[in-house]
Amino acid sequence: MSENTIIQQSLNLLDLAAPLMQTLSARIAKLYKDEEIKNLSKVIITGCGDSYVAGIAAQKAFAALSGLRVNTLYTIDATYHMTPKDVKGSKRDTLAVAVSVSGNAGGTVKAAINLGKLGAKTLALTENVNSYLAKNCGTILNLDPTPASITPGTKTYFVSVISLMMLALHIGLVNGHLSEEKAEKFKADVLDYVESFKGAVAGINDSVAAVAKVFKDAKHLEFVGSGIDFATAWFGRAKVYEAIGLPSTAENTEDWAHVNYFFRRPAENACVVLLSAGNPSNSRCLEDIDTMRIMGRPTMIVTDVDADYPENAFVVKIPSARVDYIAPLLQIIPITLLCGYLSDEMGIPFFRGGAEPWKSAGSIGYIEGEE
Repeated sequence: MSENTIIQQSLNLLDLAAPLMQTLSARIAKLYKDEEIKNLSKVIITGCGDSYVAGIAAQKAFAALSGLRVNTLYTIDATYHMTPKDVKGSKRDTLAVAVSVSGNAGGTVKAAINLGKLGAKTLALTENVNSYLAKNCGTILNLDPTPASITPGTKTYFVSVISLMMLALHIGLVNGHLSEEKAEKFKADVLDYVESFKGAVAGINDSVAAVAKVFKDAKHLEFVGSGIDFATAWFGRAKVYEAIGLPSTAENTEDWAHVNYFFRRPAENACVVLLSAGNPSNSRCLEDIDTMRIMGRPTMIVTDVDADYPENAFVVKIPSARVDYIAPLLQIIPITLLCGYLSDEMGIPFFRGGAEPWKSAGSIGYIEGEE
């Protein structure tokens, strides 16, 4: 087994869910009075990078569990392109959930400050209770710190997604949208999903290690999905940049069929397709997969769907979630494993090892007073 830290974090996620859900339930129950929750009409989720994608991954679950309208915004939209009417369109309250594990992502802090000024109740989801984000939000959900390692965010993403789901569960219970029985069923479904992965993860790991030996020669990676699967595609794009620095994109299933197959050297452009059983657009995705076969694209399919896949495609079968909106929690595992094995195969350090010019580039931190 590789000692690569993203591979180790990916495999360790399966032991994290049960204790994390218990801890989160206790902490979330103390955040707001029941009257405050009952007065909520909508939720805005915002964050940068993985934290934004966590909102996309959890959005369907959040709406289903809480019974509220939910919108996930880029931080730049939450900071510069919102009006008071967008935030406070009724006499009831809007909850703005700002997600940042470090708590110091500049865009997220500015978004939280602006949404607060526009009238939202602001909640920070962060590991750092002394961060700028925590200081500028009305309430803090303290996430347990992740052990320090130079690893593309894996555990942190999982924690962010499950935290949003558990927050929605509590809101739905308090406002009467969910019964205790349905809430317990949701938690049982999550834990059953995790348990099913424990029995499958060794095979998944071996399959992905084999894919990496082929994908290491690619010059570009595309992650293709739609609906509930698109968040994982978006997450995969980010992990490839962080892990091995290759150009990568997240593509909508329909748009791929109109644009991306024109790539000039198809054998150099590897595709990762996300295809989950709860997705109603799977027929279109299968058409994309056949086009990839015709074009000679190296293709990995992450799926729980039985279908007539091309013989030359790498099919990585994963367990099914009982409810489609639970799937994004662990659908990421083949993706993060792939990034880990590609890093090993190519000898490329995560985040370019902190060397120049990457060390000095970028502007993601928050500078007090810049808003």
